[in-house]
Amino acid sequence: MKHSFFSQIFCLIYIFTLLFTASCKTPITRQEQIETVRNSVVSFTLRSKTDGRKTQLKNYGTGFFISEKYVATAWHVSRDLENERKEISEKYIEIVIQKKSFFTESEFTIPVNLVADDKENDLAIFSFDPEEIKKQWKDFDIKPLPLEDKLPTIGDDVVSTGFFNQYTYPLSSIGTVAMITEDKFVLDKIAFNQAVFSDLTMLPGNSGGPVYSLQSQEVVGINTRMVTPSNDKVRMAVAVNSIHLRKLLENIISEQATEPHNSL
Repeated sequence: MKHSFFSQIFCLIYIFTLLFTASCKTPITRQEQIETVRNSVVSFTLRSKTDGRKTQLKNYGTGFFISEKYVATAWHVSRDLENERKEISEKYIEIVIQKKSFFTESEFTIPVNLVADDKENDLAIFSFDPEEIKKQWKDFDIKPLPLEDKLPTIGDDVVSTGFFNQYTYPLSSIGTVAMITEDKFVLDKIAFNQAVFSDLTMLPGNSGGPVYSLQSQEVVGINTRMVTPSNDKVRMAVAVNSIHLRKLLENIISEQATEPHNSL
């Protein structure tokens, strides 16, 4: 009987300790969340390899890490890149990655290859070799952004981070989820299923960037369009919900798992 009493006391103390420890954890601040997103976005561009000098042409869009070897963007970004690349065969697609340290901030590039796309939902996934990153910066830490598996709630605070044309560093905008379409929303001949509308600021080059929930700390959408009414005074950002991107990534992983491996 005495043994049972002390066991109960021990369990209560253990549970209290766990609850106290959890309550003492420092919550992540909004600034830290935005910095997390900023560290995981990349810029898509074309580079020339004709004379050994890599000359940046322009930013075609934004992408973000979704795993240790995959980066996501919008399908129309991939389309524009490929159309431009075909004109001059000596060009290839790269992503620009920010290189940050305590003293300075610069950038480096690595090549990427298209591995899957979803034209219907305006999504594309590119692969890259992590060793290419290590060659440029051995201490670089790839930080994939987690993808939400359900729709956000109207009123949720979200942050969007993306590159804008000639600007070197990504720009962040904070807004609110304003609407989620129940049926397919047709825009520029693309029918978006359950698109996420928000009052985020969208700029040229932001397409393919993440819409990150400050509540769930996960990506809830991928920027793709801006709706501008005829009066040009009100604009709404349109994003593909992250559920579609999760499915596309899961299909890639599933296909890789079923591929036969050559035996030695």
